[in-house]
Amino acid sequence: MSKFDGLKLLKEESGPRTDPSQPAPAVTRTPRPMGKRQDPRYQQISAYVRRDLYDEIRKRLIGQEMDFSDLLERWMNEWLKP
Repeated sequence: MSKFDGLKLLKEESGPRTDPSQPAPAVTRTPRPMGKRQDPRYQQISAYVRRDLYDEIRKRLIGQEMDFSDLLERWMNEWLKP
């Protein structure tokens, strides 16, 4: 006798949780939008930034519609302008 025999009996006694005569509901999932990680147009980079500067920037971004990578991309585009 195994320690799981009691669980097997409970499962058998309880029966199915759904009506077997009814077809199972179709699972419809809305596709998730592609994130930057999966988007081939983006490249992940890393840089060393002073912790206090990064913390202050993150605090100011709270509640904004952009994230840190959006802000960094904007700064880099501005820097590239002639």
